[in-house]
Amino acid sequence: MQATKLPTLLRILLRIRGNTIPHIVGARGASGGFTDRARAIASLAKDPDIDAIVGDWLSENVMTGYGVGKVNALKAREGKNLTLEERMKTAQYASTFLQCFEPAIPHLAKNGAKLAVNAGASDTKLLAEVCKKMIQDAGFDLKVAWVEGDDVTEAFQSLVAEGEKFPSLIDGKCVQDWDFEPISAQCYLGSLGIAEALRQGADIVICGRVSDAAPTIGVAAWWHGWGPENFDELAGALIAGHLIECSAFITGGYYSGFKELRKQGKHLNLGFPIAEVNSAGEVTIVKEKNTGGLVSIDTVISQLVYEISGPLYYNSDVVAHLSDIKVAQVGEDQVHVTGVKGSPPPPTTRVGVTAHGGYQAEFHFYLAGLDIEEKCQWMEEQARHSIGDEIIKKFSLLEFQLHGTSVVNAPSLEIATVDFRIIAQTKDPELLNPNIPDGFSRCIMETVLQSCPGVSRSNDLRQTSPKSYFEYWVTLIPQDVCKHRVHCLFDANQIIDMGSPKITKTYPTQQLSYETQNPVPLESFGETTLAPLGYIVLGRSGDKAANCNIGFFTRRDDEYDWLRSFLTVEKMKELLGPTDYTRNAIDRFEIPNLRVVHFLLHNHLDRGYNACGKLDTLGKNDCEYIRAKLVEIPKKFLDRGKFDSTISPESPAEYEDEKPKLSWQTILAIFSLLWQYNAYLFTLIMPPAVLAFINADIGPNSNYIWITISWNLVAAIVVTVSGRLADIFGRRWFLITGAALGCIGSIVGATGQNINTMIISGVIFGFGGGFQEMCFSCVQEMVPNRFRFTILGICEVSNMPAMFSALISYAFIAHLKLGWRTCYWWCFAFEFMSVIFLFLFYKPPSFETKHLEDRKTKVQMLKELDYVGLFTFTAACTLLLVGINRGGTIAPWQSASVIAPIVIAGILFVVLGFWEVYAPLQHPILPPRLFKKWRDFTAVLVVVFVCGMLYYSNLALWPRVSSLLFVPANDTIMRGLYANMTNFSTIMAAIYCLGIMPWIGHERWQLIFLAVMQTAMIGGLSSLTIDDKGKAIAFVLLAGTAATASSPLVFGMVSLGLDDQADIGVAVGLVSTSRLIGGAIAGAIYTSIYTNHYADTIPSTLQTYASAAGFTGSFSALLKASATNTAAAYAKVAGITPSVITAAQTAVKVAYVDSFRLVFEVAIAFGGLAIIAACCTRSVEKGKKSNDRAIRLENEKVVDKVVV
Repeated sequence: MQATKLPTLLRILLRIRGNTIPHIVGARGASGGFTDRARAIASLAKDPDIDAIVGDWLSENVMTGYGVGKVNALKAREGKNLTLEERMKTAQYASTFLQCFEPAIPHLAKNGAKLAVNAGASDTKLLAEVCKKMIQDAGFDLKVAWVEGDDVTEAFQSLVAEGEKFPSLIDGKCVQDWDFEPISAQCYLGSLGIAEALRQGADIVICGRVSDAAPTIGVAAWWHGWGPENFDELAGALIAGHLIECSAFITGGYYSGFKELRKQGKHLNLGFPIAEVNSAGEVTIVKEKNTGGLVSIDTVISQLVYEISGPLYYNSDVVAHLSDIKVAQVGEDQVHVTGVKGSPPPPTTRVGVTAHGGYQAEFHFYLAGLDIEEKCQWMEEQARHSIGDEIIKKFSLLEFQLHGTSVVNAPSLEIATVDFRIIAQTKDPELLNPNIPDGFSRCIMETVLQSCPGVSRSNDLRQTSPKSYFEYWVTLIPQDVCKHRVHCLFDANQIIDMGSPKITKTYPTQQLSYETQNPVPLESFGETTLAPLGYIVLGRSGDKAANCNIGFFTRRDDEYDWLRSFLTVEKMKELLGPTDYTRNAIDRFEIPNLRVVHFLLHNHLDRGYNACGKLDTLGKNDCEYIRAKLVEIPKKFLDRGKFDSTISPESPAEYEDEKPKLSWQTILAIFSLLWQYNAYLFTLIMPPAVLAFINADIGPNSNYIWITISWNLVAAIVVTVSGRLADIFGRRWFLITGAALGCIGSIVGATGQNINTMIISGVIFGFGGGFQEMCFSCVQEMVPNRFRFTILGICEVSNMPAMFSALISYAFIAHLKLGWRTCYWWCFAFEFMSVIFLFLFYKPPSFETKHLEDRKTKVQMLKELDYVGLFTFTAACTLLLVGINRGGTIAPWQSASVIAPIVIAGILFVVLGFWEVYAPLQHPILPPRLFKKWRDFTAVLVVVFVCGMLYYSNLALWPRVSSLLFVPANDTIMRGLYANMTNFSTIMAAIYCLGIMPWIGHERWQLIFLAVMQTAMIGGLSSLTIDDKGKAIAFVLLAGTAATASSPLVFGMVSLGLDDQADIGVAVGLVSTSRLIGGAIAGAIYTSIYTNHYADTIPSTLQTYASAAGFTGSFSALLKASATNTAAAYAKVAGITPSVITAAQTAVKVAYVDSFRLVFEVAIAFGGLAIIAACCTRSVEKGKKSNDRAIRLENEKVVDKVVV
C-alpha cells in the first residue's frame, strides 16, 4: 500500500486507497487542535491520490469559550435581519479553519478529495454557509453539508427542571449541588452522521462537537459500508481515530523517549500519522514519507494510554475493549494494532456544561538565592495580613504557589530564579479591581517594598486585572435527546434525521480498578540501585476534564513484572507526594499485552482546564514528574541501558559514576576481541612473509601473489557488508563465524599442495578477516566514549604477538620440519581459541535487544535489506580489485580484461551512489547520511585509504626488499628479522596510540602530522641505494608508524562523529574497506610497477655487471637463474664463476632498487593527497567524549571494583 505524502495541519487525514485495494481506508492525523500547522488542506488537496481529508479543530478547553460566546452572539443577533458578513463578525466557530480552507478550494475541486471537519463549534450552520459562499466566490461547485445535534442546552435545562440529577463524572455530585448557573451544554455526537453525509454525495462536511475519533470512524464506516451494528469493526476504527487524533503525538510528539529522535536526527518536522483501517477494523499505523519522527510500538502505546479512563473506551457509536489489544511492528514506521473488541454503545453520551465561574487574577514574583521557602512564606504571610480575613473569605480560591528550586552555586541567574505565584478567584470582580485601594491587587503590591530580599515582580501586569473564568460540568445525557441531523446545502437541501443508536448497553460509571494479580516479590529481582523511574519506564499523561490519566509501560516482560508489582495505588500516592496527591480516588488497571500500568487520578486538575489553579491545567507534566522520581530499580534493568542517558550537572553522583567503571563481563569480552584481533592479524601477516617459500615449495606459479591479494580483496568487501549486517542483526555470531572461517582457512593452507589451494585459503582468510575486522567497532561501543581512543590504543598494544609474525614464520622455516606450513597451524591455534573465547565471553546486544523499539523479526529485517545495494557494492569492489590486480601482471594494462572490469566497476559505483540516495530504502547498505558529513567521514576515508596503500603494500614489499638487499640468502632468521621491520613499526605506533593519542586530543592536527610524517618518510625511501641499510630501516619504521597510527585515530574520529551509534558497524567497516582497498590497489600498482620496471631493466643491468666480471656464457641462462637469485640456480649456468655470481646478485639488487625507487616516488603523490584530506577533517568535539556507552552486554552487570 502506497502512502501519499502529507504536509501538515489537520487532525486526521483519511486516504482511501482506491479500487485496487478495496478493503483498506487510510486515515491521517494531521492536526492536534486549532493551533496545528496551517497549510495542510491545500497541500494535501493538491495530491490527486488523496480521497478524503478530515480534521478536528476543537477540544474541551475551547468549547467553553465558544459556548459562552454563542449565548452572547445570539443576544446580539436577536431581532435583526443580518447579512452573512454581519453574522460572521460574532461567529463562534474555529476561525483558523477558514485560513486553511480558502487556499485549498481549487485543489479540492480539481482532484475531488472529500473534506470533513470538526470545526463548527457553536456556529456549525454559519460555518457551512460561509464555506459554501467561499466556494461559489471562487467559481467552483462543491457540495456542502453540516451536522447538527451537539448543542443540547435546551434539552439539558428541561431535564434539570424535571429533576434529572446529572451526576458529575468527576466526583459524582449532582448538578443541583453545583453553585453555578449553566449557560450552554454541548454533547459528543457519533460518527454516523458524517458517513451519511458522504453517502448523500457531500464533498465537504462541517461538524460541531463530534467525538475526537468520529471523523475516522465516519469515513471508515462510509468507505466499508458498515452499519451501526458492526461493533468490532467500529471499535477498531475508534482506536484508529484515538491513536491519530492528536496528530504527531503518535509519531514522536510528547514521546518520553524523545532523545532517540534527536540522536537519529528525526526530531524536526514530525510526520503526520496514517491509520490504515481494513474491512475487519484492524489498523496499521504508518506515517508520511520523507519526514521526521517515527512510528514504533513505543509511540503507539504512548498515544494509546493517553486520555483514557479505564479498560473500556466509551464512544457514542461503540465501546472498545482495551484489555486484549495487541500491537506489532510490521515494518519501519509501521505498527499493526489488533485484538480490539467492540460492544454496543451506552444509551448516553458525554456532555460538557459551561457556567460562568467568576473572575480570576494572579501575580508573579521572581526570587533567587538562599532560603527561598522562608522568603515565600514571609511574602504569603504579608499578603494575607494585607488583604485581611474578611476579604479572604470572599475568595473561592486563594493560593500561594512556589514554582521551581533555586539551586546553590547555579551557573546563571535564570537557572536560580523561581516563580512565586499568587492566584485568586471570586464571583465579585470588584475585589480584583486594581484601581481600588483595598482590593486584592493593591494589597499585594503594597507588600513589595517591605518584603524579602531579591523579590522582583513581572513587568506584565495584565494578569493582575480580573478576567472571567468558566466552570465545566462533565456528565452524561441520553443520546435520544440529541437532534442528530444532517443538513445538505445542495440539491433539495435535504435534512436527514440520524436518530439515536437502536442497540445500546448500560455500563457502570465507575470502571474496573484493581491491583495486580500474582505480584512478584520485589526482592526476587536482585540488587537494586536508586535511580529515576523513567530510566526504564516510558509513559504519557493527559486530562479528561478535571481527571488526569497516566499510563506507564516497559519494553521487557521482566521489567513489566517488576513495574506491575511495584507500582500500586499506594506507591502512586507516595510518588505524587503530599502536595500533589489530592486525596481523591485513584483508579488502576493493566493492559498486559502492552506491558501497561494505567492510573486515573480523579479531580486531580481541580475542576479542569478553564478553572484550574495549577500551572499545568492539562495534566501533561504529571507523567514526566513521576518518571523523574527516584525509586529502587533492579540493577540488571539499568545495566541494559536507560532511556535517559544524559545527566544534568547538578545530578547526584549516584546517578552516574564520576569514574566510569567496567564490569568483568565487559573486560572479558574485550579480552576475547583482542585475542581474535591477534588471530586475524596472523592470517594477514604470516602468509606474505613466507610467500616466496610457498611458491618455491609447491610452485612455481606466477599467480602466487594472489595468496595475499585475495585476502585483501575479499576482506575489503566483507568488512563493510558484515558491519552493516551486524548493525542490524547483532555482532556476536558474525565474529564467531569469522574466527571459525579463520580455522578453516588455516587448515586449507596448512595442507595445501598447490598454489590454487593456497589462494583458496587466502579467500577464506579474507572472509574471516572481514568479519573479524569488526573488532574495532565492537570494542569502541562497549566502553565509555571518553575512552574510545584509549581502547583503540590498547588494541594496537595488544597485537604485539602478531607483530612478530614474520620473525616467527622464518623461525619455523629455519627450525621445524614442516617449515612454512607451521605458520598456518599457528594461525589455526589462535583462531580456534578465538572461537572459544568469543563464544564464552562476547555477548553484545542480541537481535531482540537491538530491535526492542521496532519489535521486528529476523524475517522482516531480511525482507527489508538493501539487496540491490549489497550486490552492486560487492560487484563494483570485486571488479575494481580484479581489474587492478590483473593489470601489468596477468595481462597488460591496456588489455580488455583489465580495462573492462575497472570501467564496469566505476559505472556500478555511480549507480550505487544514485541508488543509495534516491531509492526508498529502510536500511541502505551505505547510508548516505554518513557521506554528507564530509569532514567527519568522507575526508577521513581518503586519509585512511592512502594509509592503507602504504601499510598493506609494505607488508608484501618490504620482505622482498630486505631479503634482496640486506640479508644473506642463507640466513633465514635474519631474513625474518628484517621482514618484521614493518611490524616493528606497528609496535612503535601502538606506543603512540596508547601513550599519546588519547591524551593530547586535537585529532585533526594529529592526523595532519602523521600524514606529513608518512609522506616525508616515503620521500626518503625513494632515495634508497643498495648500501643504505640503516636509512632504509629508519624510514620504513617511521613511515609504518605514521601509517599504522593513523588507523586507530581515524576509527575513533569516525565513530565519535556519528549522529547515530547504530551506524558504527558500517561506518568503521567503510574505514576498514577504504584501508584494505587502498592496500589491495597499492599492492597491485606497486607490484606492477616494480615487476615491470625490473623486467625492463634487469637484462641490460645483468649483462653489464656479468660482462664486467668476465662472464662469456649464455646470458639467457644467467637471466633465468637470476629469477630465483640463489647460488644453486646460478651453479647450473655454464661458465659460471664465484665472481660472476656476485656480479649477478649485485645486478639483481641494483635493478630492484631502481624499481622500488620508482614505486616510492609514485607513493609520494598519494601521500600528498593524504595531507590535503587530513587538513579537511576536524577534531572530535569535547562534548562527545562523555561517559556514555553505546551498548551494554547481555550478561553485563555494573560493578564498583574494576575501574578503567
